[in-house]
Amino acid sequence: MSTNFAAFPGEICTVLTQTAKPGKAEELVAELNLLKASADSAAEPGTLQFDILRAGDKFCVVEKYANAAAIYAHTNRPPYKNLKLKIGDLVVEGSTSLTFWEPAESAEVPVGSGSHLH
Repeated sequence: MSTNFAAFPGEICTVLTQTAKPGKAEELVAELNLLKASADSAAEPGTLQFDILRAGDKFCVVEKYANAAAIYAHTNRPPYKNLKLKIGDLVVEGSTSLTFWEPAESAEVPVGSGSHLH
C-alpha cells in the first residue's frame, strides 16, 4: 500500500473512499459514472477495472490499471479533469482517502491441505 504509485513496476490497484456532501450523492454518482464510462472505453485500454461502490453518502471506487502510464492516461482524460473541477462542491472536505496497491502474489496451497472455506 502506498500513496505514490510511480515506483510500482506492473499492475496497480487504487482504492478511493469519499463522502458526498448532503444532497450531492446523486450528482456524485452521475459524475463517477461518466468517469467509469471513459475508463471502460477503448480510449483507456490500460484501465482494467473500475468499480463504484456505495453505502448511503459514502463511496468507494476500486480501480485496476496495467501500469503507471495507464493511470496518467486516465487522469488526463476529460471526464477526470471535469470531476476534479467539481469535486469541492460534491465531496465533504477531508473525507477523501486514496491508496495505491500492488497485486500480491498468490501462494500455492497444496491439494488436500484443508485450507478451503466452510
